[in-house]
Amino acid sequence: MRFFLSFEKRGILIGFDNENRPDTHTILQHPYFWDSHKRLTFLQDVSDRFEIMCRDPKDPRLLTLETEAMEVVGNDWHSRLDKVFVENLGKYRKYDGKSVQDLLRALRNKVRPPPVFFLFSTAPALTKNAAHYRNTITKTSLIM
Repeated sequence: MRFFLSFEKRGILIGFDNENRPDTHTILQHPYFWDSHKRLTFLQDVSDRFEIMCRDPKDPRLLTLETEAMEVVGNDWHSRLDKVFVENLGKYRKYDGKSVQDLLRALRNKVRPPPVFFLFSTAPALTKNAAHYRNTITKTSLIM
């Protein structure tokens, strides 16, 4: 899924009446113009918010998040990610490939690993793997 401005928004941006056009600063605040780091940070923050919501019974916002899951993640988001990344996901937790919340959780957990990870991150293999996951996630956030 790529970010596109709605037809209405594009019309406002290129309109002849400069009184109705937003200034450059306002335009650049739109998610369409965010860099990949800002998009990823936003997705991590959203995941954090959903993580603290009640699951039994499910918070209405969690239900809303999953309402259009098929449109957002397709049949299985695992198939759209790097194979090494997906294989590593299953080592620590099971993720439902049809769930938006699980996709957000996976991205968050791979970018913000548990504190123990950082104790050993000076080891070359772990540092290399961490860089690989960060690159994979950044590329994925650009596609989505």
